[in-house]
Amino acid sequence: MKYINNWNKNAKFCQIAQSTLNIIFKTRKPNELSKLVDIKHNLEGLLPYTERHYERLSKLEQVSAFVDYTWNCMKLRPLNSSETRNEASETLNSSCSFSQENQVVQCCSNVESESFDKQQREERS
Repeated sequence: MKYINNWNKNAKFCQIAQSTLNIIFKTRKPNELSKLVDIKHNLEGLLPYTERHYERLSKLEQVSAFVDYTWNCMKLRPLNSSETRNEASETLNSSCSFSQENQVVQCCSNVESESFDKQQREERS
């Protein structure tokens, strides 16, 4: 437990520490763990760092989702000759909604029109 506590203090080794701790908790009974020397002290030392790692990973997951959302909003698919600008914009709007905590975020229409205009200029030249 002492090694796990030390490993958990460093973000580089926290995954190893958390995995080892998970295995110990799954394979040992609580009464066995309570007999270990300094178990209370070690667990109290693990909690703050575990909470920090969890918060860090949650923020990373949120940023990753936002990057995916932004990337999907920036992608433009090629237009067919029969498709109009409004149809393309509606398609893009429908594919760029991202729901998080009951809030819906949609792509800005000015970014879409700028990207669309740029693509049209490139196709003409």
